[in-house]
Amino acid sequence: MIKLFGMIKRRSDMTFEEFQKYYLETHAPLALRLMPPALKAGMVFYRHNYILKVGETEPPYDVMMETIYFDADCWQKCYEWYLSDAGKPLRDDEKNFIGKFKIIMTGDERVLLDNSK
Repeated sequence: MIKLFGMIKRRSDMTFEEFQKYYLETHAPLALRLMPPALKAGMVFYRHNYILKVGETEPPYDVMMETIYFDADCWQKCYEWYLSDAGKPLRDDEKNFIGKFKIIMTGDERVLLDNSK
């Protein structure tokens, strides 16, 4: 499996609550609506991991976005779609809530221990 992790910080004019609401209720549904079914079928997960604030310190990011693909071919096709004209509405919408975005890593997972079952 191929995993992509991205760290996102909200726009400076948004509260965390506004950011979270927009990302969950507007942007994520847009992404799922625009993405071709064949690409969605190649994804294992699309997740948001919202950062928990500890104390008074403002975290450097608000969410870790995680997408997991069955294989590198699907990841490549999703990336190409995102950069294509078909993905432009999604990229344009990102300006409505993202202040900073950083891809942390893309990796090919090798499970060595799994106690989740």
